[in-house]
Amino acid sequence: MHGKKKILRNYDFKYDTAYHLDAQLFGQYLKNTIAIPNGVKHIINDIHSFKKDHQGNITQIMCVDGSILPQTDLWIDCTGFKSILLEEWMGQQFQPFDKYLANDKAWACRLPYTDRERQMLNVTDCHALNNGWVWYIPLWNRIGTGYVYSSRFCTPEEAKREFREHIAKQHGPEIAENAEMFEINIKHGKRRRAWVHNVVGVGLSYGFVEPLESTGLLTTHENIIKLVENLNRRNGYITRSEIEGFNFAVDYEVTKFRDFIAQHYALSMRTDTPYWRWCTQLNEYCPEMMGDTMLKQAQFPNLIGNIVGNQSYFAEYTGNMFIAAGMGVKSISTPELIYFSGDRMDVIRKEEEINYTKRRYEEYRDFVIEHIKTLPSHYQFLKDNIYGGKDDHAL
Repeated sequence: MHGKKKILRNYDFKYDTAYHLDAQLFGQYLKNTIAIPNGVKHIINDIHSFKKDHQGNITQIMCVDGSILPQTDLWIDCTGFKSILLEEWMGQQFQPFDKYLANDKAWACRLPYTDRERQMLNVTDCHALNNGWVWYIPLWNRIGTGYVYSSRFCTPEEAKREFREHIAKQHGPEIAENAEMFEINIKHGKRRRAWVHNVVGVGLSYGFVEPLESTGLLTTHENIIKLVENLNRRNGYITRSEIEGFNFAVDYEVTKFRDFIAQHYALSMRTDTPYWRWCTQLNEYCPEMMGDTMLKQAQFPNLIGNIVGNQSYFAEYTGNMFIAAGMGVKSISTPELIYFSGDRMDVIRKEEEINYTKRRYEEYRDFVIEHIKTLPSHYQFLKDNIYGGKDDHAL
């Protein structure tokens, strides 16, 4: 914005801005400023057993210290990959995504800045390596990075060595050598059902795809929204219809995210390692991703959207087009313009109109590029507008 005049069309700072967040600090913020002030009681304990009634509902949960959690109408399983309540206690079988996705492990670490002006990007950056990819998330006081890889194609030691070599190229050998790495086991897949009797799995305890595109954050958010909508729809009165409607919606959503993420690998143009050859040449995505089910969804998107309760279908569909374009997939359709003539619609190819549209696009693109050169760096913007001009790395 420049005064009250918009410099960039269709851009609104309030709505078109994303944020990198420290997940641990954000969790503490939600607990201390939202949850507890609104009556949430925070109990820290370890659970070990349970009791059920004759209908299969959990009535009590026993803790390691001998205490018993009070009886409740609904238990929300947030035990992560362990899925203690949903998978272990309620018997919801885990259904893996290993036919679609190879990555099942990660090495992660935190790096210090050596040149914040240059290294503090305003995007989450990704780099493809021999057996997976590296995320790069710059926060105000540090850089979060990690290597997501497949144990089918390399050992943890080989992955760690490859990751250190990558860090050395990006940040120097000393930073790479001193980086303290921790290992993450990725359990991609979902439980058979998310809501069973009086237990609902939310987030990792229900399902997970992989870190690419941060679908874990999105699915957790969407699970919560759908659950709240169900509970509010009839003031907490729940029937089997609401439960199975919720199960259908979250199953549909995580499955579509799985296919969306798989497309990133399937359409890659890399074939230089066994890992990338499996992703692009050997793995059978098509029968599952482009079969009859996908065709029906394309024919009846409004019905699917209404059942699911949001527009996830359309977001996933348009997202696929952007990913395909980024992977070098070009449209093979003939450029055409549609003209309406009376009650008839004519499709006419007009080279001059096509060239005019292309020229206008290129002019605006060049304008945006030049305008960006006049803006402060991401670091300078945060320093001046978020951190009050301070340069304290510990903020």
